[in-house]
Amino acid sequence: MSICSLCKKIPEKLKVETMHTPDRLPQEVEKLEIVGGMCSDYARGEVRGCPDCGTHYLYYRDHDSEGVGDGYTDETIERVGTRQAKEAIEKNIKVLEQLIQSKLAELEIPRLAVVRDLTKERIKVDEQELARLREHLA
Repeated sequence: MSICSLCKKIPEKLKVETMHTPDRLPQEVEKLEIVGGMCSDYARGEVRGCPDCGTHYLYYRDHDSEGVGDGYTDETIERVGTRQAKEAIEKNIKVLEQLIQSKLAELEIPRLAVVRDLTKERIKVDEQELARLREHLA
């Protein structure tokens, strides 16, 4: 598979600490389309795809202060194959399905109408994300 001009500017894998250094991921990372996922979840990652050639990437962002010192903020981009991207999407789907079921169960608990409405809105957002991820797998 040949690498397009956009992907040529993105290394196979790069991790940078952005809080205390001037290091940054290449600006081309921002041109990748977000397929879905959570960039703050290292177990799943945010799946991104190149709009030009379809190459997949996993993007992670980790901010941690741990209450000691100034903490850190790491960003990582990693080029992955179709199988690994699909696995990450499937993990995201599973977690979203669990979140939706959990939120639906919360609706059964008597609570203020405002909280109930906010929970319903969050479910809609999660269901849209779920549909988008499933569409990408198709």
